[in-house]
Amino acid sequence: YRELNTMKNNRPKLYALLLQYLSDESLDEIKRSDKFETIDQETDPEGLWQIIEETHKVNTVSKVQSVTKKAARATYQKMRQGAFESIITYKDRFNAALKGYEDQKNPKMEEKDIAMDFFEGL
Repeated sequence: YRELNTMKNNRPKLYALLLQYLSDESLDEIKRSDKFETIDQETDPEGLWQIIEETHKVNTVSKVQSVTKKAARATYQKMRQGAFESIITYKDRFNAALKGYEDQKNPKMEEKDIAMDFFEGL
């Protein structure tokens, strides 16, 4: 019961933390959501997170091309094999990140550079 109250009391802090790390472009896009006004009034961090995911996933219907392009590039650049992840699973994730990178019309890379990026993530 006490933990539930603590979580309820921390909701506005978490909500503010999420908002703090959004760029102006991202905040504008999130505010376009039909759900934003209600979520903002309730300072609902879970609802805010759902809107962030809906609007910022690579290969979704994001309205800000620079946001999706940057997200795809960042996802690709941060690819690392998990401590207990098989190389097959890592390769699948790497290929998905590379496809997202290419689909967003980021600069074309040479095969040798892609291979080096893959090995760097091992």
